[in-house]
Amino acid sequence: MISGTVSYRYPLIKPELGEEELEEVRRVFSSGWLTQGPYIERFEKNVAEYVGAKYAVAVTSCTTALYLCLKALDVKLGDK
Repeated sequence: MISGTVSYRYPLIKPELGEEELEEVRRVFSSGWLTQGPYIERFEKNVAEYVGAKYAVAVTSCTTALYLCLKALDVKLGDK
């Protein structure tokens, strides 16, 4: 492989989206609210209910989620 070039022989995942899912995606994109707003609020509420938690917080990346977990646990530099 040449540096900076990615070559895949087989797809890692193949999304299976029907028209109903695609319409939901269209609604979200058309609303102008991608990272906050009513769709995220509904998502957070549904996740909290599903896992039996009082609250859930949607974040934009795994890095952000891990950072928040470390902060919540009060992990400091040098902790093991």
